[in-house]
Amino acid sequence: MKRFLVVILMAAVGIPLESTLSAQENSSAKSIDQEMQLLRKDLRSLRKQIVAANLSLTDTEAQAFWPVYDQYVAEVT
Repeated sequence: MKRFLVVILMAAVGIPLESTLSAQENSSAKSIDQEMQLLRKDLRSLRKQIVAANLSLTDTEAQAFWPVYDQYVAEVT
């Protein structure tokens, strides 16, 4: 409804709709992309916490395991 009113108002004033609507869509798409990136980052962090909680690694094993795990996650993403 709000978008409809904006379109009607802009048509009445004579503002080109294409540039304004595409700017809104670009802004909205960027916002969604940023939210998705944050969500993915949070999920990767939670996954790492779950893996850590379910592995009983010694300090030596952990020093060898986590760099390999981080490299694997980087390659997958």
